[in-house]
Amino acid sequence: KQAADPKSALKQLEILPENSVLFAKDFHKFLGMTEVFRTFKNLLPKLKSTNRHVVFLSPVLQIPIEVQKDINVMDFPLPTTQELMALARQIAEDNELDVEIDERVIEAARGLTYTEAESALALSLLIEKCYSRKILEDQKLQIIKKSGLTEIYRPVPESELGGLWPLKKYIKNWKRGFEDPNLPTPKGI
Repeated sequence: KQAADPKSALKQLEILPENSVLFAKDFHKFLGMTEVFRTFKNLLPKLKSTNRHVVFLSPVLQIPIEVQKDINVMDFPLPTTQELMALARQIAEDNELDVEIDERVIEAARGLTYTEAESALALSLLIEKCYSRKILEDQKLQIIKKSGLTEIYRPVPESELGGLWPLKKYIKNWKRGFEDPNLPTPKGI
């Protein structure tokens, strides 16, 4: 059953049978409102005594300090390479496409959620008619850009970078430390 406002959604818990679970989707938008988290706090004793639970489903972790100790957080892992391979096969099968599915290419989708990976893989097929590492990486960059947390610049050849000679020399020496087992492993910049 859907409720019209966040407070009434929480109040539904009072009328649900014992041993019930209320799923609140995208509730992070409301949990910061004083009247909503206060309603939640007031309901907690009754919820605990009647084995009723509320599950907040959210793409972001935004828990007001007032209820942080009352909420348990469960992170769901991102898809594994095997799950991404299965997704790529499923997309190809669903669309009756005969495409090569190279694990090294599909690994480029690691770090994406299932939905993000599905979208990136489908876009790759649409544009390139195959799974393209470049398109998968571009989609990851787009997600980072959308977050607004950082700016991404495409790599350029070292010869196009002016200045920074000491840093360039250090990086070349640093690279040798990984390639030559007789040298100590580099740490940091």
